[in-house]
Amino acid sequence: MEPVSSTVSHTTVVAVFGATCSGKTTLCRSIAKIIESEPAGSGSSPLLRNFYDAVEVVSQDEYYKEDGTYEKVEGYDNWETPSAIDFNRLAQTLENKILEPQTQRKLLIIEGHLLQSMEKLSKQIELFVFLKVSKEECRKRRLKRDEWLRDNPRYFDLCIWPMHQKYCIDVVEGVDGTTVKTLDAEAPLQDVIEEFSRLLCSIST
Repeated sequence: MEPVSSTVSHTTVVAVFGATCSGKTTLCRSIAKIIESEPAGSGSSPLLRNFYDAVEVVSQDEYYKEDGTYEKVEGYDNWETPSAIDFNRLAQTLENKILEPQTQRKLLIIEGHLLQSMEKLSKQIELFVFLKVSKEECRKRRLKRDEWLRDNPRYFDLCIWPMHQKYCIDVVEGVDGTTVKTLDAEAPLQDVIEEFSRLLCSIST
């Protein structure tokens, strides 16, 4: 696909989702850094700057409900369900960003563990990318990062993984490969970045 003209005004919306500690934030920040620092026509391959002039990353984690009314599971607040996220506020934020006048080819990336639940914006998201990670690798990464989980290890088996199975894995298995692209979150980071970059270039119009 040929790079689009620099005079074209367009925002491409991509959603990256997956389990906690699957590398969503790291991947999105890496892509943003490439686009922001890579001169057009040179740099890494594929050449993202030949397709996108600007990038913005929006994190679902910034949209947890503030009223504290989370579902309870054996005494734990369950932060892993769609009801824990203020999707109306997130959808409004994204709609505003999509409607912003653009003089550049902008890439808008949304990242989070429940983005496939965003029915209001599903038609405006041009690509869903699922970062697949095994249960044990996910557990290992989260325990390493999260002191609270080390003190409350049952939360992983009660909430984190069952909700990931229900709202991510089962959903992905029920759709065709043109709707959701799956990347191996346990592969070397550079390999994941390059594969994601190829996908981003392929959908640029």
